[in-house]
Amino acid sequence: MKSKQKMKIICLDGLKPEYFKYMPNLEERFKGCLRGPLETVFGFTSISASFSTGLYPDKHKIFTIFNFSKKHFTPKLPNHILTLLKNAIRLIQNQRFFYKYYDIPNYALKYFKPSLNKIWYQKDILEYKTLFDYLRKNKISFSYVDFPNFFDGKNSIYLRKSDKATLSKIKKIKSKVCFVFLRELDSLSHKYGPYSDQVIEHVKFLDRELSKIKDDLIIWSDHGFLKVKGTVNLLSYLKKLNLKYGKDYVYFLDSTMARFWFRDEIIKKEVINNLKKIKNGKILTDEEIKEFHIPENQDLLFVCNPAYIVFPNFFDKQKIPKGMHGYNPRIKEQKGFYLISTIEGKEKPAKIIDLFPTILKILKIKEPKNIDGKFLF
Repeated sequence: MKSKQKMKIICLDGLKPEYFKYMPNLEERFKGCLRGPLETVFGFTSISASFSTGLYPDKHKIFTIFNFSKKHFTPKLPNHILTLLKNAIRLIQNQRFFYKYYDIPNYALKYFKPSLNKIWYQKDILEYKTLFDYLRKNKISFSYVDFPNFFDGKNSIYLRKSDKATLSKIKKIKSKVCFVFLRELDSLSHKYGPYSDQVIEHVKFLDRELSKIKDDLIIWSDHGFLKVKGTVNLLSYLKKLNLKYGKDYVYFLDSTMARFWFRDEIIKKEVINNLKKIKNGKILTDEEIKEFHIPENQDLLFVCNPAYIVFPNFFDKQKIPKGMHGYNPRIKEQKGFYLISTIEGKEKPAKIIDLFPTILKILKIKEPKNIDGKFLF
């Protein structure tokens, strides 16, 4: 293992392993270095939590952006106004986990709140210590760049969302370790679909720009992407039931799944009997919940088959996205990948939880014993 003074750890949101054939410059740079497909975890927000802790979601308890919360105060405002108001309050309180209310209907808003208050680099975000907590403890300087958050010893905000702007910003960073999240590819993949001309052109752009970085590099992608080929209209099934939202049950329609909470077992059985009639989706069994390390913070979890989405859902109700992720993390199309410039080796499959102990090892930090991840070397 070899290491220079400075290191950049870069997440390429939504970069499929297959895209690497469009990245000849990085291919040359990482020749003979440890790399391979990266198995993620079920969910969305759960991925960053597992990267930051080396734990599966059933331990760190983070799964999606919004958690069920038995009625909390939410003023009746248009969602875009509510988003601005809530995030302005968070900024004042130094709660740096910013979010949108998307298309969550007003009748559901009062039953859900964000799963996080702080963002990953902040102190005491979870009951478990994060990668950033260990850097602080060992007095290793670090930076964190993920629109709109910018931390380089002190908190600030930057408002230029493009990857080009982010890559320009990190050139001046002097900390020993710099964490960078590039999100533009994810947005393009949702809008135009994987392997679209827009996506491939951006992959080529990333290849050119990332190959210019002289520091040690760890590059990883949090998930792959599937081209959407169909939808599951759960709302049409639920509207046929003689049940009242908020009284009999509560549900949240995520992009690729639906979470349910029930008043009693009778209502739960009624919903299950109707969901079983739906094609291109299934109810996860208790055994599958445990197998995929999904937090048991819902009464029922319905998931779509790969390449299908719940539509309309609480994130999209007007236009069907052309690309989506959030499926079974073991299928090939859902996997991300990783590259580590400081470790010599061949291709080796890994899991998202393995990056935590591996990064600590590279930085010569003693790792905790109660994590799920394993060293990659």
